[in-house]
Amino acid sequence: MSEGDNGSQIKHLEFIQSTVTRLANNSFLIRGWSITLTGALVGVAVSSERPSLALASLIPTIGFWLLDFFYLRQERLFRKLYSAVAQSEPGVPSFSMDVAPYRELVTHRGVILSPTLCLFYIPLLLIDVAALILS
Repeated sequence: MSEGDNGSQIKHLEFIQSTVTRLANNSFLIRGWSITLTGALVGVAVSSERPSLALASLIPTIGFWLLDFFYLRQERLFRKLYSAVAQSEPGVPSFSMDVAPYRELVTHRGVILSPTLCLFYIPLLLIDVAALILS
């Protein structure tokens, strides 16, 4: 590998890493919004004894879970691409950001039921259900 090829490989890796960083940041922001919105809806539902608000708090919790799933799956796909580029695997074009070849390796089920998401969103869902019962 020539020095020019190594430089372009490093730049390619930097592009992929910046994408992974953006996806991880988006996931972090979604979790913050999820806690904020769930807490607000549950608080109002319990204090005003309005079960409709407690029921409504399930919708954003599930929606944020799905959105967080999307970002986590994309992040994992880009990490697979990063590995392929770092190991100079054949078939990866220079500066390609195509993650399609790795879609079968990162399953929907494996991501949505990952401990990362389950340990965060299941307690929020339980809080939503508890608020529904209490109001």
